[in-house]
Amino acid sequence: MASIPEHEIERRRRVSVLTAHAEDQTHPPTHLRRAAVERREHHAAAIVLDVARNKEVEAALDPARRRPGRQFLRG
Repeated sequence: MASIPEHEIERRRRVSVLTAHAEDQTHPPTHLRRAAVERREHHAAAIVLDVARNKEVEAALDPARRRPGRQFLRG
């Protein structure tokens, strides 16, 4: 996000406002999601993983990530 120029963020926000959306879409339009995030109070992360701990978490989650793919292929 930090690498995107502010004028591009603003351009995309305007496009989102102008683009019609259906009420049954699974997510609100980008401009509404952005506005909600910007209204919230920002806090520092409560938990920060170092590289080693992150690898442990990734390894623990890996089997669960693979399961839906295998089920889909068996379909």
